[in-house]
Amino acid sequence: MKKLKISLLAAMIPFAVTDMKVKENLFLKEGKPTAGDIVELTVSPENSADADATPDFQETLNTGSPYPILNSEKKELGRVLRAKKQDSKTILDITTYKPGPFEIPSFNFVKNGKVVFKSEPKKLEYSALGGEKKEDDIFEPISVALPQWLLIVLGIFSLGLILAAIFFFERWRRRKKKRLEELKKIPKILTPLEEFEVTRTEVKKQKFVENGKYKPHYFRLSDAAKRFLGKRYRFNAEESTTRELILDLKGSGISDSICEEWRSVFEEMDLVKFTDHIPEEANAKSLDDRLSKLVARSNL
Repeated sequence: MKKLKISLLAAMIPFAVTDMKVKENLFLKEGKPTAGDIVELTVSPENSADADATPDFQETLNTGSPYPILNSEKKELGRVLRAKKQDSKTILDITTYKPGPFEIPSFNFVKNGKVVFKSEPKKLEYSALGGEKKEDDIFEPISVALPQWLLIVLGIFSLGLILAAIFFFERWRRRKKKRLEELKKIPKILTPLEEFEVTRTEVKKQKFVENGKYKPHYFRLSDAAKRFLGKRYRFNAEESTTRELILDLKGSGISDSICEEWRSVFEEMDLVKFTDHIPEEANAKSLDDRLSKLVARSNL
C-alpha cells in the first residue's frame, strides 16, 4: 500500500518541457554524438512561480562534484556535470563516456523542500570515440629487390632531405627564439583574481580615505569587484545593479553564504556611492582587505 501511495504521488508530479541538444558538435557519419560529448537538457517549467526550483542533487554540484547517473545495479551510466539558470529555465550539462544507448532519467526539481516538477526522460545513442572499425584486411609482406644504382640515388636523396631538414630546423629555431623574445615584451594577461589585486594596490596608493575622498575609494573597489565576478563567473556584472548581480551569482552555482556576503558588501558600497552617507573611517580602510578575502574565497 505504501509503495502504491508513493507511485501515485510520483505520477502527480508534472513534467516540465525538456529540450535536448548535443553541446559539442562532434558527430559521426550516422549522426550520433561521440562518447564524451556534452548533452544539454533545457528544462522549462510551465508555472513561472517554479522558475527558481533546483534539481534535487544541486548540493552535490555546488561542491564541484558531478552527479552520477546510475542504473538499477548501481553502476554509473553517465554524469550531470553542472546546472545553470537561464531566465526561467534550467540547463543541465550531461555526458557519458560509454558508447551505445544512453537513457537520461527524469530528474526531480525541488522548491522549499518539495518536488514541484520533473524533467522528461530522454534517450539517445552514443558512438565510440573515433568510430567503429568495420573491417581489417591483412596482406602478407612481399619482398622487393632494388637495383644498386637506385639504392645510391635513394641514399643521395635521403642525405639531401637530412641537410634540408637541418637547414629548416635551424631557421625555425631562430624564428622561435625571436618570437619568444617578442612575447616577453607583451604585457602579461592577468587572471580575474590578479586583476582585482592590481586595482586594489592602485587604490591603496591613491590614499583616498586618508584624504577624506570616500566616493572614489568605494567606486574603484566596487568596479574592481564587479569585474572580478563578471570574468570569473562569465556574466555581465559591471552594468548590473546589486540585485541583478546577486541573482546572476546564485545562478552560477556559488554558495548561498558567499552570495549573502557579496550582497552585504555591495549594499554597503552602494550607500556611500549613491548617497551623501559618510562611512566610518575604520570600515572604509578595511574595505579593500575584506573584499580581497571575499574574492579569494569566491575564486575557488
